[in-house]
Amino acid sequence: MSVPKLSMIVPAHNEEKSIQKTVSGILGKIRGSEVIVVCDGCTDRTFDEAKKVRGKAVVIAFNGRMGKGAAIAEGTGTATGRQCVSDRRLRASRALCGVD
Repeated sequence: MSVPKLSMIVPAHNEEKSIQKTVSGILGKIRGSEVIVVCDGCTDRTFDEAKKVRGKAVVIAFNGRMGKGAAIAEGTGTATGRQCVSDRRLRASRALCGVD
């Protein structure tokens, strides 16, 4: 298994309806990337829905709500490629993440 060029960190809180589309979209647009979904105190099925996505996705869950900063820190510690953060408010793009 090769090391990914880019590790996309996706902090998530109760995103069961959109997480599959988010992860699949990243994997489809940025070839060779890994996606790290950090479920931050989710009380819905975000964790299960994220796990259903095929490809290089890692899903981590916090039992309690730690906040976006802690979720990003946890994802950074797990990442194996260069890190970039993506969420609804910070729409990650190839230019933002330095991807050609």
